[in-house]
Amino acid sequence: MSRLLTAREDYEEVVNELTTQLPELKDDEAVVFMGHGTHHHTTSAYPTLEYIFNLTGHKRFFVGTAEGFPDFDDVVKHLQEKDIRKI
Repeated sequence: MSRLLTAREDYEEVVNELTTQLPELKDDEAVVFMGHGTHHHTTSAYPTLEYIFNLTGHKRFFVGTAEGFPDFDDVVKHLQEKDIRKI
């Protein structure tokens, strides 16, 4: 059985697919992906996904969760730090 998001290459493939579907961002724009999240250890997939976005040069792509980590407040903090006006 194959599982999604188990290896670095899985995350890179997801990031590549997502970023090719979106338009070029202006300096004050960002994309926020929100997941449900959980308090289970598998919630680590969310910050890992954001980390891979950053590693591949997509510094205005953020990932948050309704439950778990990173939460909505974490995302808002990052948006404010980067002076993002439109998501």
